[in-house]
Amino acid sequence: MAFSLLRFSITENAYFFRLKKAISKRAIENVSASASMGKKGPFLYKEIKETQTFGSVKYFISSAVFKYESNPTFLTGGTEMEIKYGYLLLVEFDSFLVISKRGTSEFLDLLEKHIVEIDYNTLSKFKITASTQYKKLGVNNLDTSKRAMRRATYEAEDVKGALSTISTGNKIVSTLKIKNNSGLTSIATGTSRVNDLGYKVDIKNFCLWCSKIVTQIAAFKPTSTYLDNFAEPLNYEREIKSLKPVSILFNFSSFLDDLDAGLITRVYYENSGSTREIKLKPIIEN
Repeated sequence: MAFSLLRFSITENAYFFRLKKAISKRAIENVSASASMGKKGPFLYKEIKETQTFGSVKYFISSAVFKYESNPTFLTGGTEMEIKYGYLLLVEFDSFLVISKRGTSEFLDLLEKHIVEIDYNTLSKFKITASTQYKKLGVNNLDTSKRAMRRATYEAEDVKGALSTISTGNKIVSTLKIKNNSGLTSIATGTSRVNDLGYKVDIKNFCLWCSKIVTQIAAFKPTSTYLDNFAEPLNYEREIKSLKPVSILFNFSSFLDDLDAGLITRVYYENSGSTREIKLKPIIEN
């Protein structure tokens, strides 16, 4: 069966960004090429700016499907390779960009001039209501002392009733899983990812879900919530002129986690169009 948008069956899990300006077809071609770096053979399917209308909303959908090889995770020291399938899906509408992906290389740097992340306050709270249950909170610790725990995860029937707020003022929430009447939602504030945990849907219902999330984000008005007990990140560009740094903390935890999960396949230094590979083993050991 030939590939088409109608064959997509994906979860309601995507990255949401505001659009500063429209993305050209050439830019999307570059993004597709970067996202599929290391693919095996040509694209199995690729469409740029395909127009679809669902309900009263017009969506511009760019998509690509490709094959890639990887070493089996349960074998070492061999030449065996697994053939896997990856995809990239970009949905543009109402001055928003929604990205769904699997098996892609990093490519968001190519979109920096076109997008801006949803601000922390909105992303972390747009689904919070008075009856919301906080099932899981992942936090980053702002304490820079050597013996401080860099990260922590709290999980309970409702963290709000189990975690004292006395020590939360120096922690930033990086991930949260919440429960509302509509079901469970997972949000990663650092990557603008929203995941409504549930079943897979076709492209029409995925787009309708995107529209629902965007409507909720656009309608968000700040209110007092349990998350106010935690620290909030500052806007670096806006605040740096009035701040004088006294210490710097480099937190490589997420880098090492991604490395262990196989999400990082290449690290390199780029200068004036030339690249130099960086060996990962010394970095990990030190």
